[in-house]
Amino acid sequence: MSHFKVGVPWLVVVLPVALGLAVVFGGHVRVGGILLAVGPLLGAIMRAVLPERVVPDLKVRSRGTDVALYALGAIVTFVAFTGVKLG
Repeated sequence: MSHFKVGVPWLVVVLPVALGLAVVFGGHVRVGGILLAVGPLLGAIMRAVLPERVVPDLKVRSRGTDVALYALGAIVTFVAFTGVKLG
């Protein structure tokens, strides 16, 4: 039987995303969208400044590619949720 070993960096990215989804489903789209964008932004920051041995859960590609894609995901999410005209 294998056990999943979930690291703290992965949780730092996933928890704001999960909280953001809950807030969006609760009806607060802008606030939830901002929380959704915080997760990948934190991932980009951690991947950029911490050594690979500390954030192995976030290593998918090269450091530069990971940082760029995490940051791009955060920016796109932020713009999509804050640019929505409500009502």
